[in-house]
Amino acid sequence: MIPKKLSILRELYKGFDAELIETDPISSQLIKYLANTYLPLRLSFVNEAARLIDHSNGNQVDVLKGVGLDSRIGSHYFRPSPAWGGSCFPKDLIEVNNFYKEGEVMLPIISNIIESNDIQTKWTVNKLTSILSNENINSVLLIGAAFKEDTDDLRNSPTLDIYKMLIQKDVNTFIYDEMVELAEYNSVDNLDDISDKTLVVLMYPIKKALMEKIETILTETNSILYTPW
Repeated sequence: MIPKKLSILRELYKGFDAELIETDPISSQLIKYLANTYLPLRLSFVNEAARLIDHSNGNQVDVLKGVGLDSRIGSHYFRPSPAWGGSCFPKDLIEVNNFYKEGEVMLPIISNIIESNDIQTKWTVNKLTSILSNENINSVLLIGAAFKEDTDDLRNSPTLDIYKMLIQKDVNTFIYDEMVELAEYNSVDNLDDISDKTLVVLMYPIKKALMEKIETILTETNSILYTPW
């Protein structure tokens, strides 16, 4: 006899053109958690790859494009970033690592994904401070406050983490975001107010209209643009 709850779920999803997997509660949990484990693993891998490319003076665009052309790997979700964030990945990674006790099962890759991301955040801060020193620039403008593009979600935002680290290093740091109010941070409401030479950092890809505004600032103030990807 089919359980009542399963019958309700079958009825709920019958209109979707998708494969349905009927499984036990533990397996259902692990499907969700491991999907949200693989994705930050992939993001962490490409960030580590970007650090290696930078250290080796390679061409990041060429290397990652070449690797992504392998059909077994692909280019989707294969873009470097200052770090990954959001609400789902950190939470589910913690839950995955709570499925076992230390010493019961060895998961060296899964257990170190968060640490790899923390290293990427610190590496990005060091990269920015190095550029500031080499170019004799005193200010940083982080473009994009949310944890990814096209959202106003600030939960576990790499931008805010990097902002705080830069402030601790006494770097004159500002944030600009068209979708988010940033009362608690040094924010820029109007890009036209940028008049001094600045290191402009794109935290993630932005729309064409905003990029055109930034290009004007770069020209008029002799500022420098840094993109992690």
